[in-house]
Amino acid sequence: MKVSGFTFVRNGVKYDYPFLESINSLLPICDEIVVAVGQSEDDTLERIKLLNSSKIKFLKQNGMNRFAKAEQFFSQQNKSCS
Repeated sequence: MKVSGFTFVRNGVKYDYPFLESINSLLPICDEIVVAVGQSEDDTLERIKLLNSSKIKFLKQNGMNRFAKAEQFFSQQNKSCS
C-alpha cells in the first residue's frame, strides 16, 4: 500500500503560513506528497524545493488567484491561534 499526502499553497511566505512545517510533518508518514503551488508573489515554491525530498511532487496551479480573499482570511485565523 502507498500513502499519499496532498496540500496546496499560494503566497505561503507572504502570509506567514506554516506550509513548510505542514509538509515536513507529512514526510515521515507518506510515501509521496503532492503539493499544488499557485502563482505566488513570493518564494513559496523555492522554499519547498529547498526541503530537497524526492517524496515531494509539484502541481503548478494558475487559477488560484480567485481564492486570494480566503487565503488572507485563513492566514489571519492561523496567526490568531498562535
